[in-house]
Amino acid sequence: MLRAIKLGLPGRRGNSVWQRLARLPLVMRLSAAFVLIYAFGAVVGLTGIVNLIELKRDTDTLYQRDMRGAISAERAQAELAKLGRAQLALTLATSGAERDTAANDIAQAMKQLDQAVDGVRNAAPQQAQALQKERAAAGRMMNDYVALLRKQPLDALQFDAAVSIDSHFLGEQLQKLGALVEGTRTALARQAGNTD
Repeated sequence: MLRAIKLGLPGRRGNSVWQRLARLPLVMRLSAAFVLIYAFGAVVGLTGIVNLIELKRDTDTLYQRDMRGAISAERAQAELAKLGRAQLALTLATSGAERDTAANDIAQAMKQLDQAVDGVRNAAPQQAQALQKERAAAGRMMNDYVALLRKQPLDALQFDAAVSIDSHFLGEQLQKLGALVEGTRTALARQAGNTD
């Protein structure tokens, strides 16, 4: 009977969780440790997988943005080349129809250049202000040049001296814009290569 009373009493105060665990058989303790380690490893593994997926998505986004910018920069360079050819065609035109065709080619190239430069500015926001400034200056100079050429006689020998001066400065401005676009393209291509 004394034994029954002893069993009904609460355990001693010194009995802690660790002491109870220590009394468990070794197989149960090892199994509990294995389960805990397995659960901890699973949580760490899942967290790592989720982080890798997010990192891959962010890397892909950066790569695509940089590559789109580099492609836009190449398109901008192609439009600058078209613009240079159209400017030369306008200067060498010997009829009103040739001048109109060259002026239309210039307008079309300027429109496509704007689209390409917008793509570059979106991909390289740190260059956006410089690109906008140089593109605006080139646009003003080109419009002034077209207006000046339309006033000139069809004989190139009778051109005003301002034509050659404006042509020189317009060429320099287009080269300046082209160099800025090329530098941005190179940087974007390098960034895309680093994030690939």
